Amino acid sequence: MCLAEKRYAEGCYATAITEARRAVFFNDSLRIRGNLLIADCYMKMGSYREAIRYLSLVAGQECSDSLKQEICLRKINLHLRDQQPAYALIELSNLNDTSPAVRNRKNFYSALAYYQIRDYAMSELFADRLLRDMPGYDTVTLHRLFSRALKNSERSPFFPAFSSAILPGSGQLIAGFYRDAANSFLLNAAMGTITWISFLRLHPLDVVLALFPYVRRYYLSGIMNARALAVQKKEKTDLRLYNQLLDCIDQTLNPPKTIMNSL
Repeated sequence: MCLAEKRYAEGCYATAITEARRAVFFNDSLRIRGNLLIADCYMKMGSYREAIRYLSLVAGQECSDSLKQEICLRKINLHLRDQQPAYALIELSNLNDTSPAVRNRKNFYSALAYYQIRDYAMSELFADRLLRDMPGYDTVTLHRLFSRALKNSERSPFFPAFSSAILPGSGQLIAGFYRDAANSFLLNAAMGTITWISFLRLHPLDVVLALFPYVRRYYLSGIMNARALAVQKKEKTDLRLYNQLLDCIDQTLNPPKTIMNSL
């Protein structure tokens, strides 16, 4: 087990997992210690679901209530990292400790979990519970942040697509992608001009058969592109507001180490 811990300290997480598994296999008394180390290795490697699986194994083995509680909090942490807020809320419902430290972490994780499922009212409620007794807490700033998040969630990506169907490039312009808007407009304007000239000089059926692939490529793909860019902007804005929520909590706690280090 000492070799596994040494490899972990060196950052050789895959090797540490192999050594920890070997130690647990030959010494059953090292199950909890070994599985915790394996979970830490998977967390460092970004394999959050594997880390959760090993933490669940530890929770199912004989261990103290305080250790089970800490494991529960770590699983909540990993569920949020893995963008699995529903599982995080299930784990949160299993926390019965009412001590101030656990209550603060529970409020913190609940605020993040509800934000991830787009329940901004509940997220604001738990964030308020966490910060209400802290000096320098600005309720107006927090409320404005959640109002912006709600407004962003209500934006439909179909409106830019519909707008691009009427006027190519307008959907990209609405989404804030000006270069894509200009590109789509110019390409479709060129295609429209070529189509009009072709209809004046050639048989309509020949024009349709000749130009349909280009219409499909530039006009229809422009509509889909406008929708995709709108979704991209919506997700990017949501992530930015999520990080602003973390920054707001971070700045209000001052110093925030007791909570922010747990995420």
